[in-house]
Amino acid sequence: MHKTVPDLLPPSRAAKGHGIVVAGGAGEACKKHFGGGIGSLAIDPNIVGDAHFRGDSIKPFWVGDIDPKGSFIHVLDDGSLDIILRELDTVTDLAQYLEKKVAFIRSGRLHAAAGEEDLLAYYAVRMNGDEHDFIHPEDRPWKDGERVLIDQTHYRSLISDPQFLAKKEADRNSYLWDALIRNFTTHMLAGTSVIPEGEEYDLKKSELAVREMALQSRLERRGHGDAILDALQVSKGREIFIRVLVPEVHARREAGFFLLIIAYHKMFDAKGGYDEYRRARAAYGELYAKGILLRYPHLDRVVGVIIEPPESRLSSADDILYVGRQEEWTDEHKDQILTACRNLGIMRDDFVERQFGTPEFPDIAVHQASMKRKSQGNRRQRRAQQSRMRKDRKTSW
Repeated sequence: MHKTVPDLLPPSRAAKGHGIVVAGGAGEACKKHFGGGIGSLAIDPNIVGDAHFRGDSIKPFWVGDIDPKGSFIHVLDDGSLDIILRELDTVTDLAQYLEKKVAFIRSGRLHAAAGEEDLLAYYAVRMNGDEHDFIHPEDRPWKDGERVLIDQTHYRSLISDPQFLAKKEADRNSYLWDALIRNFTTHMLAGTSVIPEGEEYDLKKSELAVREMALQSRLERRGHGDAILDALQVSKGREIFIRVLVPEVHARREAGFFLLIIAYHKMFDAKGGYDEYRRARAAYGELYAKGILLRYPHLDRVVGVIIEPPESRLSSADDILYVGRQEEWTDEHKDQILTACRNLGIMRDDFVERQFGTPEFPDIAVHQASMKRKSQGNRRQRRAQQSRMRKDRKTSW
């Protein structure tokens, strides 16, 4: 049966695009030209427009600003592309880096960079508030005419630093979030999402839900992964358990998440079986989502993942739901939601809030010596890196 796929893209005026050109196969030539390295193109912002290929001072295997009057074009080689996609493996982390890189190169504050990977290493360990940025190496305002040279030691120092290795280890739990996204999108794309008999599948709401999940940064996903793994442990033996993931009031996005674990009860045997159980838990989840929106007024939307207890699963069918704040909710409607929540014991006042997650670069015993390296920033920057955990994560259940 033919079905029309809904238009799920945002309006063009709200969309952001990034121009990326990959010079495939340039790596070996770059290594030969520069006498080593990983084979990445060097960066010189003073090379603009056709100066890349015209004139008497052409610099082979150097790139700058190809179209200084238009949108910036990022020129990567196959080696640096792999590094960028490995270190910035969420759409939010990648987009933020590209935007900050453009601003930095066009600000006139970069003299040159040995390669894209060294530019990334400089950015990765420096903070402007609670975001990574290309700030002054001494963490102070730039003076007129000041520029920085980023040499070839930055990335090499970063990836050998014990705190960077500790970060990679801490990030392992974050990939549970990726697995959830992959699970839902695989079925969405294949048209194999399992729904109760007689129900209509809402592809648009499912897409909105996984989009919100995909917009979480790697650090945010780490906190979510830690919270979910903990929930799977403490929920054992319970028929119903919920973990709510709520960002702080001034967070980057206004989306909350929850994991709802509901066991199949034998009472459903006489009420329609597993399909009826799926309908009941979906209704329960939607009420939870509305209750969360009322309890946390700074949220604009809530995404819920509903599963069976892993130790007693009868099916592989998991549910995802999306509920946005409704402007047309009247006071009477809100009272009805709150009354329904009270009757079912949902969103009780005895909820406990706690924080999940670790600093982006976990504190380890050997870090003081390693952090003296120039690629790691100064003491104030390290404090800013540690504070990201406090600003990014608040979890309640």
